This record gives sequence, C-alpha cells and structure tokens, in this order.
Amino acid sequence: MITSAALCLLTLVATAGCLVPIPLAQQFQSDGGTGLVVERAFPPFGTLNAMPRTTPFAFQLYVKSDSPALAGRLCVQVNENCCMLNPPDTTSCQDDATVTQVGDPGSGEYELAFQQYPPCILAPGNVPRVYVVPVVATGGFAPTVGFIGAEGLGTVDATHYWTVNCQLAMTGAGDGKLPSLKPPEER
Repeated sequence: MITSAALCLLTLVATAGCLVPIPLAQQFQSDGGTGLVVERAFPPFGTLNAMPRTTPFAFQLYVKSDSPALAGRLCVQVNENCCMLNPPDTTSCQDDATVTQVGDPGSGEYELAFQQYPPCILAPGNVPRVYVVPVVATGGFAPTVGFIGAEGLGTVDATHYWTVNCQLAMTGAGDGKLPSLKPPEER
C-alpha cells in the first residue's frame, strides 16, 4: 500500500521539469499609439547659424506612420540645455505642422512642414544657441491652457533636434560691444 506521502513524492518526481505557464504582465505599456519612424529632415538635423537673430528657417520632416491622426509641433528650448522640453518655463512650442501624405496612398509616408520661423528671437540676447525640437505624435497633442504644450499622445518622437547658433544681441544703441556673460557683481 502506498502512503499519501509516497504518492506525493512520486508525483513530484514524475513531473520534474514541467512548468506551469503563468501569464506575465505587459512590460511596456502602450497608450494605443501606432508605428512612427522619422526618416529625414530638411534642413538635415545638425547645426544651423542664425545671422542675424531674426533669420527664419523652414523646417520639414519626412516620416512613416500608420496613424491617421499624425501631428507635429515645433518647440524651441531657450535655456541652452537640450532637450528636456518643459513648456512654458524653458521651452516655447510655436507651430503645428501641416501634415501631407506623400507617395502612394496607403504608403504611410508623410511630410510635416512647419512655417518659416526665427527660433533665436525667443531666447534672451545673451543666449548663444537654442535647440529646435520637432515633437511628432501619432495621436495628436494633449490640451493645455494658456500655452502650447509638447505632450504628445500615442507614439511620440522628440529625440531629434537642430542646434541653432544665435548671434549675440548688441548692448546699447549700436556701441558695438557684446553683452557680458559674467554676473553683474563680476563686471
């Protein structure tokens, strides 16, 4: 006669190596966004020179996406740090893109075109550079009150940027001197 302890031991030995599948939680949460790839930009991502500070640029992106709600927004980081977008404190988001499907219908290829824009005029006159960050989102943008926000919905790409070197503003009425970057007590 087999005791219950022996039967339990026999069952454990017979089923050794057999694992019971346990459902795992999804590791990367998605809020319903769809595919998004930034393929190229015009001008190409990199450094641009704004001489004078009022020089406008026309920025364009070419992306692939299967989202019918694709949207783009142009933001300028004005505190010389790239690229932690924090509107309205250190980031000014200015322009929503005109989104146009290019290529064959159903290809998922889009052009995002922004109006001509002088990014250096947003920065104080003693800031030598700004970062222009296009935020692309497959689900549009979250609503904000009192400012244009950078919080995209769905799949979001805010990893590309242009560095724009800004001509330093002149002090006084044409005295030809560049502003001092030293604190007032050190001048």
